Amino acid sequence: MSLEPTDDDPLVRQGRPAAELLRIHRATGAGTDCSHGSGFYLNLKACALQPCELDAVFSLEGVSELGLSGNPSLGMSGAIKIAEALSNGWDARLYGVYVSRCNLSSDGGLAIARALSNSSTSKVARVGLNTNGLEDSAAIHFAPLLRQRSLLALGLSDNAIGDQAASAIAEALYANETLQRLFLNYNTITCIGALAFARLLLSGKAKMLRRLGLAHNMIDEAGGSALAAGALAASDTLELICLFGNPFLSAADDFAQYGALAARHRLSQLLNVNLNGLSVVRIADGTDHYFYHSDTLEKDRFRDISDSVG
Repeated sequence: MSLEPTDDDPLVRQGRPAAELLRIHRATGAGTDCSHGSGFYLNLKACALQPCELDAVFSLEGVSELGLSGNPSLGMSGAIKIAEALSNGWDARLYGVYVSRCNLSSDGGLAIARALSNSSTSKVARVGLNTNGLEDSAAIHFAPLLRQRSLLALGLSDNAIGDQAASAIAEALYANETLQRLFLNYNTITCIGALAFARLLLSGKAKMLRRLGLAHNMIDEAGGSALAAGALAASDTLELICLFGNPFLSAADDFAQYGALAARHRLSQLLNVNLNGLSVVRIADGTDHYFYHSDTLEKDRFRDISDSVG
C-alpha cells in the first residue's frame, strides 16, 4: 500500500497551516528577521508543497523573497495562484520570486510573466523559473517584462526555449538599463538566437549585463564566433559568458582560440576540455584556472559559473 499522498487525500486538500510552513522554513536554517526593513527570504524549497498550501504561504507577513523551487506538485495550478497573488499586491512586496523545477508548464509561465508585466507597482528584481517546460510560447512574454521593469536577474534555463524567444529577449535588452544576469542555459537556441545576442553585445547597449548564460544550446561555429566578437566588444562590462556544451566548442582549435581570447581580456571564457580523461569545464580569466565537472557542476574554487537564479 502506497503511503504517498494523493490529490484525494484530505490532508493534501486542506494543506499545512502557515505555522507548519514556517517550521519547515526555519528547519533550513533560515530566519524571519525583518528588523532591517527588507523582509526575509522564505525558503520552502523541495518540501512537497501543494497548490492548496499557497494560500497559507501568501498569508505570511514580512516575506521579501519567495523560494519555492523544487516543488513539482505546484504545476500549472500553483503557477496560477502565484500569478494571482502577484496581481493582488504581492508584486509590490517581493524582491525575488524563485519557482524553478515546479512543473509550471507554458501556460503557468505565461500567467506569471503577464502578472509581472501588467503591474504598475512591481518591485520584483530577481525571477527564477528554470526547468518548467515554458517553451517559446511563454518565454517570449518575458521580453516586454524586460522592456518595462527593473529586473536585475532572470533565470529561464532548461525550458526548451528556441530562437524566437531568445531573439525577442535580446531585442528587449536594447531598452533595458538594469538587467545584470540572464541565464538561458540548456535550451535549444541556435545560431539565429546567438547572433541576436552578439548584435546586442556589439551595440554597446547592454551596459549593465554582467553574466550571460548560453551553455548547452545548439550554437554552431558562426554563432560562436559572433558571440566571441560581441563578448570582446563588451569586455569592459561583461564579466562572464557561459558557452560550454555548444557544438562550436568541439575542436582543439576552438579551445585554443577561445582560451587565448580569455587570457587577453578580463572576460572569463568557459571551455569544455578533458583533463586526465575527466570531462570538466575550464575557466580561464588570465590569472588562474578553475574546474567544474561539466555534468554535475560540482564546485572547485569558483562559485556559480552557471548561476541560474533560483
